[in-house]
Amino acid sequence: FGSVTGVDVSDAMLATAQRRLAGITNIRYLQNNGQDLRVVGDGTLDYVICAGVLQHITVRAVIVGYLREGLRVLR
Repeated sequence: FGSVTGVDVSDAMLATAQRRLAGITNIRYLQNNGQDLRVVGDGTLDYVICAGVLQHITVRAVIVGYLREGLRVLR
């Protein structure tokens, strides 16, 4: 990928990712609020993947919201 955007609610997980991926310069790390992806602009990403996340969210509306947000940020 030309650039990668990693988004997580946890500052500790973002710090771990930055440490493990140190030296890879085409990654930006963003912390979100756990409700949406407002830290990512509309239509700015070519690909969205959500791995190991949704099964930890217990509120259906938040899950649906994240799916909508994924569509919103896609180019």
